[in-house]
Amino acid sequence: MADRLNIAREVAALKRMTVKELRGRYVEVFGEATRSGNKDWLWKRIAWRMQANAEGGLSERARRRAEELANDADLRLRRPPDRPAPSPAPHAAATSAPPPAAPSGSTSTSGPWCDSFRSSQMNIIRPEVSRTEIPRNPELYT
Repeated sequence: MADRLNIAREVAALKRMTVKELRGRYVEVFGEATRSGNKDWLWKRIAWRMQANAEGGLSERARRRAEELANDADLRLRRPPDRPAPSPAPHAAATSAPPPAAPSGSTSTSGPWCDSFRSSQMNIIRPEVSRTEIPRNPELYT
């Protein structure tokens, strides 16, 4: 119980520290320096380690399971091949007629006017990829 109160006090003190002070405390707790300058990340990480040290951290069973998962993970051993940059496609909206105007007084969200508007918007946002074409790298799936 006293350990929990001490940790709560130390966490409150961590929140009041500057980034420079937190980086020094990080070295004390972890035994190595950090490059982070993110105050929230630093105090949370230090508080987590202090709590793990006080309460024992992970069980041996959880450690073994984590090691098994890490060993079974499919890791990429080489980087994906370089793909040439896509050639700029002509802007479809500039070459085609603008979508027809909606009928006056119409509030419909379906029908030919909306469909042509959606397809023209698709071409404006990503002209190099159509709705049915999804670029895939076959090497990733073998």
